[in-house]
Amino acid sequence: MEIEYRHMDTRVVRLETEIAHLATKTDLAQMETRMTRWMIATVLTIAAVAAAAISVLVSTLA
Repeated sequence: MEIEYRHMDTRVVRLETEIAHLATKTDLAQMETRMTRWMIATVLTIAAVAAAAISVLVSTLA
C-alpha cells in the first residue's frame, strides 16, 4: 500500500511542477490582444507599401 502512495506522491509532484509552465486564461487573452494588434499593424504596413509602390509606378508611367 505504501508503494502506491509513494508513486502517487511522485505523480502529484510532477503535475505541480508542470502546471507552472501552462498558460492561464489571462495569459491567453493578453496574447490574443497582442497578436491582433500585430496583425493590424502588419496589414496597414503592407497597404502603405503597396500604395507607395503603385504611386511610384503610376508617376513613372505618366
